[in-house]
Amino acid sequence: RREARYAFEVAKVLPWNNDSCKLKDGLCKDEAIICVEYKKGDHDEYVKDMFKGDQKKYHEAIGQYYDGKLWRNDIFPVEKYLQLCIRGAREIAGEAGVKNFLETSYLACGEV
Repeated sequence: RREARYAFEVAKVLPWNNDSCKLKDGLCKDEAIICVEYKKGDHDEYVKDMFKGDQKKYHEAIGQYYDGKLWRNDIFPVEKYLQLCIRGAREIAGEAGVKNFLETSYLACGEV
């Protein structure tokens, strides 16, 4: 289950436009709960931090489905998926969105 690699955090947010700010009470919140991936990007650190080093718990949550390391430097995006992400960024925020996506996305090897 890949969900075991994620955690929930509170993040500061800005409304995209006035329409995105409609809540029951009419107030706009400046925080949101987001789901984020483990940030260190190191398999051994992940097992240590998320499972207290317990290999059995790691195996129950993830290892039974995948026996390799979670972070590798030889994985590249599938072109079709990459194009979907770029198109989504463009639809949401135009060329500025595409630029932001490309400047803040990294390959597994750490290159932009």
